[in-house]
Amino acid sequence: MGFYPFRPAAIAGLLLVSVLAAPVDAAISIVQGSPQSAAVGAAYSVRFKALTDVGGEFPEGIPVVFTAPATGPSGTFPGGVRQVVVFTDSSAVATAPLFTANTVAGQYVMTVWDGFGQASIHLTNLPGPPADIQKLEGDNQFTTVAQNFPYLHKAYVRDSFGNLIQGVQVRFTNPPTGPGGRFSGSYAATVFTDTFGRAIAPVLTANTVAGGFGLSACVEPTPLCTTFIATNLPGPAASITPHAGSPQSAVVNTPFAIALQAAVRDQYGNPRSGATVAFNAPTSGASGSFPGGSAATAVSDSQGIATAPAFAANGVAGGYAVNATTAGVGTPAAFLLTNAPNMLSVTVTSNPLGRTVRVDGTSRTTPASFTWEAGSQHTIEAADQPGDTNTRY
Repeated sequence: MGFYPFRPAAIAGLLLVSVLAAPVDAAISIVQGSPQSAAVGAAYSVRFKALTDVGGEFPEGIPVVFTAPATGPSGTFPGGVRQVVVFTDSSAVATAPLFTANTVAGQYVMTVWDGFGQASIHLTNLPGPPADIQKLEGDNQFTTVAQNFPYLHKAYVRDSFGNLIQGVQVRFTNPPTGPGGRFSGSYAATVFTDTFGRAIAPVLTANTVAGGFGLSACVEPTPLCTTFIATNLPGPAASITPHAGSPQSAVVNTPFAIALQAAVRDQYGNPRSGATVAFNAPTSGASGSFPGGSAATAVSDSQGIATAPAFAANGVAGGYAVNATTAGVGTPAAFLLTNAPNMLSVTVTSNPLGRTVRVDGTSRTTPASFTWEAGSQHTIEAADQPGDTNTRY
């Protein structure tokens, strides 16, 4: 082997030498261990080997320095060090000790230097198995029934060291009944995490049932899940119908017993809250009044029910309708009401009892009972005694 002048260089506590005038064809090459991968926290299975070639000669005892990155994806040799010096054997091969990946996933390069040149070992720390799934985007959204949610639902999948994992199967699932959504008609969709560890669900369309629900995202086939909260809002008011108080009756000049309640719903039958409902009674004839007159308004509650103030019959007997209307709905809700006359119980008697009388032209024997409307007129005749006269009431 030829002679080559060297200069000293201190590396890893050893006295090494660097070439002042190395042959043009001097080189170091990696003969084993590159490229390869290992899971974070695990040892690489194949030992790294480098061959020193000095102009076609393969010297023994040449110091070779293996150096891993100081930050990011990397690893350590025994003792927790990231740099070791190994001397070439009789075949001019330097074999590094066992190398263990750190806990940061990703690709990186380990440098190998022998004083004549430098080579690279290409390594990849692979993420560990899924240990967690977390919501990234799309939580706490709302949209109108039968419409698309504005943002896609996205979740991160990580290993136990917080590394994002690519290629993990994630299933997004809506409730099969009640408020929920659909992915192109299906209540569930399966996707795989991308290079950034993101599972991105397809566009979610609300079904036609208003209300809140949970959209689950689960790593398959593990129990790891997270839940997105979503809300389907009812559509605009499409119908208004009587909910309570129709039909009913009340004696003239008295309150109706049951409050008038109107139900406001969207086109799919969902209750529509916050709708202003106007109640209007006839302004003449048989009718009634609210505390403020013949009209009143109320706002529908969370169940879509608008409750009118107390309503009382006026003094005119007869049937009529109180109409309830709301914006956007052409057909009103008609409450069918009746003002009943004030009826009195009357008993016709005599002394002695048992006399025959004619009441409104009909013969009856006393005592005889009748139910008459207050203020109405009737005739009573004592028909079986001479000299009796007609009496009108």
